[in-house]
Amino acid sequence: MQWAEQLTDGSAKISALTPVLSCWAEDDPKAAAEFAKDRSKGEEGQILVDKIAAQWTMKDPSGALAWAQSLPQNVRETAVPGIISALAHSDPSAA
Repeated sequence: MQWAEQLTDGSAKISALTPVLSCWAEDDPKAAAEFAKDRSKGEEGQILVDKIAAQWTMKDPSGALAWAQSLPQNVRETAVPGIISALAHSDPSAA
């Protein structure tokens, strides 16, 4: 994880972090989401928040939505579309 965070190329960083965070989100979505939220500045962080939100939604939609609602507005605006998109795929009536 530390190696990936030191990458200076944004797309390389996202490519390195995404699979790790995806696995982490399967086991502990809240911890993975907090990690992503703490790095939510900039485009790379927003991508991570979006991916974690979508992953969390697959496991616990109400937990993901509650987390998103507690975020600062700029981060929430990134997380909510990922949640809605994941819900649309897994449970269209809930979206």
